[in-house]
Amino acid sequence: MDYQAKTDWSYNDTVTEQDMNRIEAGLGDLHERLDVDSYEQLTLKPGLQIVNAKKNSPFQLTGLKGRTLINLLGRTGGMESLNGIFVHKGNMVLDSINKALGENSLKVTSAAQSEGDSGIAYIPINNLKSGSYYVVIADVKNGNNANGLYVGWGGGFGGSYTSATVNGDQFTTIWKKFSPTTVVSGNIDLAVQSISGKYGYFDSVRVYELNSNEYKSIDKLTAEQVNQYYPYVDSISPVRNPYAIAYGENLLPALEEQEWKNSEGTPIVNNRYSVDVSNTNKMILTYIDVVPGVTYTLSAVSNGSTGRIFVYNTTAAVALADTVGIGLISATFTVPSGVNAIEVRLLGTSSTSVNLSNIMLNVGNAVESFKVREDSMLALQTDLYADPVTGENADEVFEKDGQYFKKSHWKKIILDGSLNWSFSSDGNRIDYKKIYTIIPSITDEIFTTKYDGSLVPLADIDNTGSNYGPDRYYINIDSGILEYSIPAKDSGWGDNYTPTQQEIKAYFFGWKMFTDSQDALTNQYNGNGTKRWVKIGHTKTANIPVTDYVSDITMLNYGYVNFSKPYELVYYLTTPLTTPVIYEGFLRLLEGNNVVEVGSGFILRELSKPNMPNDNWFINQSGSPLLYKTTRILTIYKNNQQDNAWIIRNNGESITAQGGGDAYISVASNNYDPKAVYTVSYIANQRYIATNFIGSYAVNEKTIIKELITGLKQSNKRLSIIENTSVEQHRSNWITATLLNGWSGKIEYMKLSSGLVVFRGSITGGLTAVDTVLFTIPAGFGFQTQRPLELRLRTSNGSTDAVNSTIIIKNTGRVTIQNSWYNAGAWFDGISYMGEQ
Repeated sequence: MDYQAKTDWSYNDTVTEQDMNRIEAGLGDLHERLDVDSYEQLTLKPGLQIVNAKKNSPFQLTGLKGRTLINLLGRTGGMESLNGIFVHKGNMVLDSINKALGENSLKVTSAAQSEGDSGIAYIPINNLKSGSYYVVIADVKNGNNANGLYVGWGGGFGGSYTSATVNGDQFTTIWKKFSPTTVVSGNIDLAVQSISGKYGYFDSVRVYELNSNEYKSIDKLTAEQVNQYYPYVDSISPVRNPYAIAYGENLLPALEEQEWKNSEGTPIVNNRYSVDVSNTNKMILTYIDVVPGVTYTLSAVSNGSTGRIFVYNTTAAVALADTVGIGLISATFTVPSGVNAIEVRLLGTSSTSVNLSNIMLNVGNAVESFKVREDSMLALQTDLYADPVTGENADEVFEKDGQYFKKSHWKKIILDGSLNWSFSSDGNRIDYKKIYTIIPSITDEIFTTKYDGSLVPLADIDNTGSNYGPDRYYINIDSGILEYSIPAKDSGWGDNYTPTQQEIKAYFFGWKMFTDSQDALTNQYNGNGTKRWVKIGHTKTANIPVTDYVSDITMLNYGYVNFSKPYELVYYLTTPLTTPVIYEGFLRLLEGNNVVEVGSGFILRELSKPNMPNDNWFINQSGSPLLYKTTRILTIYKNNQQDNAWIIRNNGESITAQGGGDAYISVASNNYDPKAVYTVSYIANQRYIATNFIGSYAVNEKTIIKELITGLKQSNKRLSIIENTSVEQHRSNWITATLLNGWSGKIEYMKLSSGLVVFRGSITGGLTAVDTVLFTIPAGFGFQTQRPLELRLRTSNGSTDAVNSTIIIKNTGRVTIQNSWYNAGAWFDGISYMGEQ
């Protein structure tokens, strides 16, 4: 008799002999569930996706590999200036209102005389390689032109275009491939096909070299997928700080959380999932990410017939769902193509209040039982590179004993003025100079960019061929010599002038030399007159701010403006390097449908110094900016504990924030502690390359139990290490700094075993001029970057605090004043940076 043993036992069931025989024989479903390991392989791709899991189980990361993109246009396509962009039969201006990324887009207005002609903005690009594969990608938005916007390969490339007839509501991503048969130069065209007066917007223009497989498959991707896999970058960009977030079964946050703060009227929030609303007092969640084409259900319990739940697209122009009623009410809707976020409203149909509770948004067309939202997240702080064309030799993250490690095949170096630059023995050339530094471990597989983000090509080995001249590099791997040829138009070093070592360093700190009283942007210094230096990258020739040029070379430090950055170098390591990775959290999948987001650019617990410009304390406003602009602040921590007192405004809700997102707390609430250390986790606005999270999850009881036991063991081990480290840190001795230049008081510093350098103490009474040395720190307290480090602290004149006072910690160990200093008191408590481990 074929008898299956019961698997749904209840307390009152009787176990029969047949049941026991079947169980003891190790047959049936219990054997598969309790005796056999069972995993399901899973690849989480960049972007938002729906994952159906068979069991509640943690996600085990088994593969996370790097990628690298190099935008061959450098920063030009970011449309932050008009440098390097030209126009034909039209005009162009920067537009700060309509933009896809950054501060501006390029508005192109046609001056053509016929509908079939075009106004064209174009960007030159040189020396594309024969037999290679390229793609130009741009984000475009229509203005008033019905004929379409074009992006493609123009003069010199044969005129190959793609077009988009797009509306004016949002930017659309379009692209066009090109594979030259000879070495060729030409123009990237951004065209408005129409008569005079018609216009459109162009932003985030990028040109990437692809491998043959990518070249074949890119046309099969959607616009959203192209944006995910080939985002705009302005130089060499790796996968930076990858993350994966699994949202809870209920996709809505609690009503007391910040996402609902942009409501109308005065709805009364009774608790985390209950609110009294009416037709004038509405709860509004203005932005929640969704997946186009997927069906969702919104539900709530209404205690009156006027209860109403409503779903808009985020422009509040299209209603996706609307339900009114009493009891359990629900609305099911499918997200239209091109819609990536929705707005949820809770309200009533009359002026009489109605209570809505147990509000739930879930994937699928059925109402699910109410649950509170419980997200999980895995975020890693690391850069992951690979060969930018082939994808080979990728950096990789792996897990061992519950800790994540990175196997690095590539190393990045910032080529700024802190390096030991020298003038080459044959460095004087027509229109350019040759200079060099020494990188002892350098290999011949490198990628390097200049201050505008553009790729610097390799010079001919014999230094005489057609590929030698300005903007080239040369390496000698035996000696470690890395040589660059610097154009005179960039450096300001005329043909009759040989720069000193300090002047070479100044160039790599972002400064161009010119002759006083001459045009700072076009003049070259040839040894006559007074030298001056202007920040590289300026677009105007008159009225340059006094802070952007200097006459004393000892004052030179960092001069880069927002579209100018240091030279960069990424080179291949002959011996891979394995290092631990800073990470936070773990990813948990729930049985059934899961909404999972994979991305990059996660900033983990960045130190913040809140500012009080009015009756609120702010984070990410003027005086308290985060390092990167953001519209997605996730969590604020007070002394390493989550602090829910802050009201977070995201997705452009704050027009004065640094990037559209900020957090504030009322002074009157007494929730702000000036002595506390505040840190912030957020996602940067800047697009970074994302990559797949490859892994598995357990699908039966034995495997889940085994993973839980293993995880508990690893957690206990790490906890014991932390506890021992804490004991070690408390036993460590603080080092007392020797104060200079009239400052008195006491400053102490200590380096923890994690590499974190922390300060405490206060000083008073010294000199406050810029570049005044306060004290020095010894070798061994260096940074993980080769450039000087800028930190903010508080100083006072006895009656007024300067919360924007800054110090510079230089590579020499000197701690110097930068700006906005008072000398009645300066407090170093809470100041820290990550040193070398």
